[in-house]
Amino acid sequence: MLLLSAQLEALSRPGTSEASRPEPVPLVLAADHSDDRSTLTTAGEAWEGGRLGGKYAWRVDPTAPRLVLPPKCGTSSVIRFINECSGGRVSPKQEVCALDECPARIFFLRPTARGGFAHAHTRSMPEHGERAYGVIRHPVDRLVSSLNYHMDGDLRLRNSTIAATIDASSDLVLGSSIKHPFDSLHDYLGADGTTILCSLDEFASFVRHNLSFTGCPAVMPKSNRSPHSHGHPRPDQLERIARLLGEDMALWDEHCGQRVPGAGW
Repeated sequence: MLLLSAQLEALSRPGTSEASRPEPVPLVLAADHSDDRSTLTTAGEAWEGGRLGGKYAWRVDPTAPRLVLPPKCGTSSVIRFINECSGGRVSPKQEVCALDECPARIFFLRPTARGGFAHAHTRSMPEHGERAYGVIRHPVDRLVSSLNYHMDGDLRLRNSTIAATIDASSDLVLGSSIKHPFDSLHDYLGADGTTILCSLDEFASFVRHNLSFTGCPAVMPKSNRSPHSHGHPRPDQLERIARLLGEDMALWDEHCGQRVPGAGW
């Protein structure tokens, strides 16, 4: 994961010259692709059908919150961590693997055993008052990670820099690089009744102490790092991104404002 804690705390730092950079190329968003959910069920459905079990000892509990997975917020690490645990309390609405083995949606993740948590970004957003929990990432850091994601998949941009791409992209395109296809943090976890966690380390502590997760790894696995480095935005660009993500910035400030961006990742 691309960490920008130093820049996010020091927006007034002078920028570097772009004189030697290649001609800027604007960001072009790829089409959205929906997850294939044919291998999934919910913990409640699996429990009622006698299919929940195997290596996991989940206890389906209607009082347990549902884990929500906003993209670009350490979801691969979260799924790896949870599926190495042996048991705990889970929501009946939690999406789990319905087969003896479900294929991994990302190449470096292992296949999921029956009853394992699905690496899916929720079939539906939490309803008003629904108990849910999830990890959020500083919105600026998240958008920069999203830019890396898009740039890695675009041959025109693979050798460019984030600073040059931001300069060449409109506010509409930059804001849409999160909304399409990732949606906003507020869409995922802005409803009443959600527990918002501000780092992967905080997530690991929460499921152990609040949901009785046992047999989990001692250390949260870190994964899904970008294979390319596209540099860092300038301070003025960080300010521009923060302005475009006003709703998500307000959510971060409300729940995580005292934390250093990037800490615990």
